[in-house]
Amino acid sequence: MSERDLAIQNAGHGADAFRRLALLAAGRTGADIERLVREARQRARRQRRSMTWDDLERAIRERQPRLPSDLRWRVAVHECGHCIASVRLKLGRVRQLSIEASETALGFLAAEAEIRILTEARALDILCLHLAGRAAEEVILGSISLGSGGHAASDLANATDLALAMETRVGCGKAWPLLYRDATTIPALLFVEPGLADRVSARLDEAFDRARCLLADHKGELLALANALVERDTLEGPEIAALMAAPSSAGPSS
Repeated sequence: MSERDLAIQNAGHGADAFRRLALLAAGRTGADIERLVREARQRARRQRRSMTWDDLERAIRERQPRLPSDLRWRVAVHECGHCIASVRLKLGRVRQLSIEASETALGFLAAEAEIRILTEARALDILCLHLAGRAAEEVILGSISLGSGGHAASDLANATDLALAMETRVGCGKAWPLLYRDATTIPALLFVEPGLADRVSARLDEAFDRARCLLADHKGELLALANALVERDTLEGPEIAALMAAPSSAGPSS
């Protein structure tokens, strides 16, 4: 069954169904989606019928582990920390927040970054954004999950890469600001160049302290967003804007 046939078959409620599926599937790669569509089509063929939106939704949900309530709350707090930093530091318009777990992530934030020249001040804002999830966990939960670090695509890895670039190759290092080093040699320099690791770590410490202060100042917004995210699984831009305009001081609903 082609995508065109599916759209015709479900014309009456296709828009709503497509929106629901898009939210469920957000955060997955194109290859993930192709695999899910194949699974849904194969199930329909075994039952000698055409594929429907419900088949696709079932395929997505079967691959979607349901997180325990305490983990859902932690993931919501973490992602909402990134959201508040993105909005308050004017780093981009947030389109979606989700704690719908996928094969590769427990939650995610989707935002449209503003197209601006990268200055040192803006780079420091981005460092704050990278570390805002960790900071939110500390502000609300009093502890930080190790999941915000530990692999090459983690928040901590991205923050470290940016802080290292600032010190070595973009013209704002504290020791040798105008000295450029090739990107392929920089990781090794972290361990052999005297003082480099200390300077990178100091930038990360400053960014984390800034993120923690930002989220403590906007704790009501953070709780309002996180409560709503736990309740609804996914929030879109207008819902996020409304919640941030009228924050609640309530604790976790889970």
